[in-house]
Amino acid sequence: MDELALAERLIAFDTSAGDGLRRAAEFVGGWLESRDIEVNQFDTRGLPVTMAEVGPEDAPTLVMHGHLDVVPGHAEQFRPRVEGDRLIGRGAFDMKGALAVMLLILHDARTHEKVRLRLGIVSDEESEVEQDRGSDALVDGGFVGDFAITGEPTNLQV
Repeated sequence: MDELALAERLIAFDTSAGDGLRRAAEFVGGWLESRDIEVNQFDTRGLPVTMAEVGPEDAPTLVMHGHLDVVPGHAEQFRPRVEGDRLIGRGAFDMKGALAVMLLILHDARTHEKVRLRLGIVSDEESEVEQDRGSDALVDGGFVGDFAITGEPTNLQV
């Protein structure tokens, strides 16, 4: 599966609320497990958090971080389409396109012996709640590394 097809599958889930988030997280977990990547999924505040990693535990560690949730939208916004060289759909830019790429990177890196790659996916980035978030649960659980990349669009601002 290429990044476009995977991004389209993710966009098709209405992840603006609990049921859609749960189905999308189940899809992600199944996608990883079907590629022999161990997955750990749990809930924080009733929302799914997904963790997966590949590579040796004692290697330098790169953490990739992303989120499945999107702000609410109309049903047609969850039907992905390609216009020219652009993928259009709720979450394509923020941030299901980046998640598709991260999933594929994790898959491609699963046999590397000199780096450990960790992927953490939360479901509450768009939430107004500022405490006990999925990302907090990841860090509190020791899901850290030497360097981190998030696919969150920031216009190159830290």
